[in-house]
Amino acid sequence: MNPCVACINYKWSQSGLVDGADKSIAGLLVALLFGAGANYARAGDKGLGVVLSAIGALQAVAARKATL
Repeated sequence: MNPCVACINYKWSQSGLVDGADKSIAGLLVALLFGAGANYARAGDKGLGVVLSAIGALQAVAARKATL
């Protein structure tokens, strides 16, 4: 995963998703993970597609809990 994404996730772990920009970035990240997973699965690499989709699901759950 991109080091920038790791830094963003660390920031969110410390402060939560406090404004609209954070929530938008989290939504885009989840959409990119699911989209990449679907693309890899369609291209024949089903294992990586499942892994990326699982990471997207975990990111979505974490983002949901960070907003509460």
